[in-house]
Amino acid sequence: MARYDAVIVGGGHELRPTFKRLLIVKYAVVALCVAAIVLSGCGRDSAPVGSTVVSSTTTTLDTTAPALGSTTSSFAAPTVQTEVIPIDPGPLQGRFGHSVVWTGSEVIIWGGHATDLSHPIDNGAAFNPDTCQWRLIAPPPLDGMTWHFGAWSGSEMLVVGSSGAAAYDPTGDSWRLVPPPPIPIHRVDDRISDLTEYAWSGTHVYVWNPVFDELARFDPSVDEWEIMEGPELSAYPARIVAQGDRLLAFGTRWSGGPARPSTYELLGAEYVGGGWRDLPPIDFRTDEYANVADPGTATFVGDSVLVWGDPSPNPGSARLLRPDGTWDTAPAPPIDNNLLHPRPIPMADGRVLALSEGGNAAIWEPTKNDWTPVGPLPGILGAREAAWAGQEVIAWSKAESWRWIPPPPPGAGLPALGDLTIAIPRSAR
Repeated sequence: MARYDAVIVGGGHELRPTFKRLLIVKYAVVALCVAAIVLSGCGRDSAPVGSTVVSSTTTTLDTTAPALGSTTSSFAAPTVQTEVIPIDPGPLQGRFGHSVVWTGSEVIIWGGHATDLSHPIDNGAAFNPDTCQWRLIAPPPLDGMTWHFGAWSGSEMLVVGSSGAAAYDPTGDSWRLVPPPPIPIHRVDDRISDLTEYAWSGTHVYVWNPVFDELARFDPSVDEWEIMEGPELSAYPARIVAQGDRLLAFGTRWSGGPARPSTYELLGAEYVGGGWRDLPPIDFRTDEYANVADPGTATFVGDSVLVWGDPSPNPGSARLLRPDGTWDTAPAPPIDNNLLHPRPIPMADGRVLALSEGGNAAIWEPTKNDWTPVGPLPGILGAREAAWAGQEVIAWSKAESWRWIPPPPPGAGLPALGDLTIAIPRSAR
């Protein structure tokens, strides 16, 4: 860790010392504030210490929100260029189908499947972004799992999957078994899907098998499961999302054939008052081509839910589900076509990061009801391999691990001088 000759703190903001930033601020009454930031540390051989520089180029963004129902997309908008900082992938072997959980101070990588498809993995490690250090975590009291679910309860990391359920306490580096789900969770036989959907509401874990319509929720405060009525969508692929006391399920129903155009309907239901109510179905077909409604993209953006379909080769459809159960049209993200869209990564203040397997990405900006193209970012499987870590995205795979600070929301501007923290490492003097 760098040793600083001086740290100037103002406005209650503090930069992580791991970035070892040198901020040169030109501040005047009538002047444009431009910052040149030098980053070092946490890089692999491909990014020597002190070699990563964030461009000081300013991009002007349109902060005007389009009218509700607008389908205008920012495909032609300039891409905000931000720097991806490589990090040491740490001591774990390569894997896929693992969980990535942010605890508030560490990112924990656990479980997954060996890349040679030989076996599930039962180990994990924690990365501290302040110190750039890894530590192996204690072995769990259950077998390894693939495409399982991981969430932070506020004091423990919860993992739920085909081997059962357990809770990990990073303070004591210890595990405890919790009751297993009362519905069957089938083991993964391939990389595509395990037929089980999970969600974390902030207080409960939800487990749903959309094929058999089996649903249960777990309350970690009392370590108890409750079997619930399923939404009966009869559609797959499917997704369940939760936030606070809201629970919604989505699925895709296909119809069509050689003699008639294909139609991909997005079905939805919301759990209200102890039962499910159906949402109006959405036809994602456009005049140009059949646009596949992908329920895997469903994510909360503030108090609304955003879902989009296949955005390529033509601008695709997206929908916003409002709290009153009505749908508004919205622009699809300006990212590449994907056979399976990576899971979106929720950030802060209703912003969501959408990625393509090819690496281009965009951020949903709720203040303008549109997308800001960003990147490029290394191609990942979204929330399966990355987590929002308070102020940055941290992604892990054995082949490529990195961290990335997104641009501020449109209209946020640059901080005032009194709000800046300037950390000057000895090596930069």
